[in-house]
Amino acid sequence: MIEKVEYLEIDRVKYPYICSLNVLEKIQDKYGRLSNWEKAMVLKEEDEETGEISISDLRTTLTFMLNEGAEVEEKEILTEGQVGRLLYKYGIQKAYSIAKDQITICIYGKNA
Repeated sequence: MIEKVEYLEIDRVKYPYICSLNVLEKIQDKYGRLSNWEKAMVLKEEDEETGEISISDLRTTLTFMLNEGAEVEEKEILTEGQVGRLLYKYGIQKAYSIAKDQITICIYGKNA
């Protein structure tokens, strides 16, 4: 498992995030299985074609990842509300790509 701190840069502030075993455990605690998390990230099957993202699940996932990065770098822990405001500024689709990519890398490795 690759545990490397990455950064979201928003308004010239860098926010550390990481996908780690701790993050995967939190996702499993919330969703039961990682496959349930994947299904939750898209609202309905028919929405997969339009790319409609579950904002709530995205915000929760990135809160886990950002707070893990904050703990590693001894920075301030963020609330889901703060993360939601940051994600709005950063861009929902870009944030979604980060979440999906980082979880995939965390589970399967960089070449997955």
